[in-house]
Amino acid sequence: MSEHSAAPLAPVASADHRIPASHLIERLRLEIVPPILSILRAGVGRVTAKANEVAGDVVTDVDHAVQAFLAERLPAMLEGSRFVGEEEFVEIGDPDRGAIWIADPLDGTLNFSTGIPFFGTSIALLWAGSPVLAFVLDATTGTVWDAIAGGGARRDGVAFSFDAALAKGSPLSVSSGTIELDAADPALGLMALLRRTSPRLRILGSQALQLCYVAEGRLRLLINRETRLWDDAAGWLVCREAGAAHALACGEPLFPLVAGGFAVRGERLFSISGEPALVAEVAAHLRPVAGGAP
Repeated sequence: MSEHSAAPLAPVASADHRIPASHLIERLRLEIVPPILSILRAGVGRVTAKANEVAGDVVTDVDHAVQAFLAERLPAMLEGSRFVGEEEFVEIGDPDRGAIWIADPLDGTLNFSTGIPFFGTSIALLWAGSPVLAFVLDATTGTVWDAIAGGGARRDGVAFSFDAALAKGSPLSVSSGTIELDAADPALGLMALLRRTSPRLRILGSQALQLCYVAEGRLRLLINRETRLWDDAAGWLVCREAGAAHALACGEPLFPLVAGGFAVRGERLFSISGEPALVAEVAAHLRPVAGGAP
């Protein structure tokens, strides 16, 4: 996809007309980014432990404030569209019907709440159950990655593709849950497999940003055992359009979404992304412990 320029991209269908995707992305850049950064600058506010199965997961007042803003503004940009966010998530009914905004208002909340400068906002627009537009903001640098289905991936408006040569020397990234899985099941041999690929491992703490790093080749591989739909939806499209691979360890596709599946219920996914051949190898290795389909 590296031959794509920043010229107008493919249109996205709405309920009764067509809106150019490049126009939607420009509106996101102009109307969404500045208010989000303003909310973030206001401070962390309250930090509350989340009631889920991920140890150490937290939510802040900022998560809720950004989501409230997005819930109001995004549907107004596309007539007939629905909004689904991480906070107060409810199962998505009819996931293959019409346009759905999927957002993680603050991806990397623990980093944000502790002053680690690696967090951002992830927005995907789904049509008929699959992402057609992706927009990921690095809130500490202002960098924006975007992608349009069939139209390529861009970083700050400049087209890019997966850099295989760069990826060969790049580190791998895993989640805390991935390390816990290996510790609980040494016979799985996951860390031994990864060390044969690269001795350098990272845990960076923001899935959406890491997926954009994967898309560029700055991470060779990313494994996350506790990711969810809102974490991966936008990054999935950025990776796909750049030429990096994204897969689930269970072997089933994440998109299009399936009614009643793990993804639309907001349950954990086990995703692997990065260099295509390596993703296929690691996904096959993890399949026996991957669980069911999304």
